[in-house]
Amino acid sequence: LPDLATLLSPSFDIFDYAASNFINKYDVLPVAAMVIFDDVLRNVDLPERRKRDLRSSLQKFAEAVELGYNNAPFHNPIHATDVALALYMLISEKEPLLDPMLSIICYCAALGHDINHPGYSNWYAILNCDGDEDDTHPLETMHARETIRLLEETGVAEFIEKESLQLIEKMILGTDMQVHNMWVEKAKEYEECSLEDRLTILLHAADLCNPTRTRTAMLKWSALILEEFGHERDLFFAQGKQPPKAIPTRADCPKAYLQIQLGFFRKLVEPLNIRSRWEVLAIYEAEALDSKDLAVAE
Repeated sequence: LPDLATLLSPSFDIFDYAASNFINKYDVLPVAAMVIFDDVLRNVDLPERRKRDLRSSLQKFAEAVELGYNNAPFHNPIHATDVALALYMLISEKEPLLDPMLSIICYCAALGHDINHPGYSNWYAILNCDGDEDDTHPLETMHARETIRLLEETGVAEFIEKESLQLIEKMILGTDMQVHNMWVEKAKEYEECSLEDRLTILLHAADLCNPTRTRTAMLKWSALILEEFGHERDLFFAQGKQPPKAIPTRADCPKAYLQIQLGFFRKLVEPLNIRSRWEVLAIYEAEALDSKDLAVAE
C-alpha cells in the first residue's frame, strides 16, 4: 500500500497516480481506502481478532463500492477516492479528537456518497422518474441506500450502531447541492453545530474540493464535470425538454469555460472551504489560464 503522506501531499495528482499505478485506474479506490482505514484502525479500541475482522469487512466494502460506481466522466471511483482523501484532511484539521470508529463511518460515507451515479443530476433524475415520488433528491437517496446496503452485506454494519447508519444517510443527503446554502450558513457557526452537522459540513466541503487540488488536476475535474453537464443537456433535448438554466452550456471557447468555472468556485466552493486551512488558489489562478492551460485538461 502507498504511504498516506503521499496521498495527502499538496502536489498529489490523483489522475496521474491512478493511471501510473493501476491497470484499471478505478482500483485506486480500494487501495486508498485501505490506507485511510489502516491509519484509523491503529487507534480503534477492539481486540486484535475483532480488529482484523473489521479490516476484512472494510476491504470487502471498499471493493464492492468500486464496483458499484458507473463509468461516468466525473462521478466515478476516482472522484469518490479524492473526496475521501479530502475528508481525511478536513477531519484531521477540524475534528482531530473524533472517535476512530466514527471516523471510519465518515470515510465509508465519503466512499459511497455518489455510488451508482448515472452521470446526470437530480433535475433529469426527477424528469426520468428515478427514485421515490416527491423525492427532491433521488440520487442522494439512492447513494445513501446503496452505501448502507453494502455496509450490511460486507459485515461492516455489525461493528457499528444503528445510529451510525443514520449518520451516514444524513451525511450523504447533505451532499445535495439544493441544501448547499443551508450548510454554508451553518458552517459560519461551525463550533456551535452538533457533531452530526459538523461532519455533514465536512463531507459536503470535501465533495467540492476540486479547486483546492493542483492546477492540472483542477482543470481535469472541471473538464469532466462540464462533459457530464453537456451529456445531461443532450438527455433533456432528446425528451423535448429545455434543460434548467443551472446546467451550464458547453463552453465553446476558453473564456466561456473560465466564466463557468470561476462562477462555481466563487459562489459555491469558496464560502464553504474558506474557514479551512485550504486556500482556494484555483479561484485566483484560473483567471490567468489561457487556451494552452485548457489543453492540459483534455
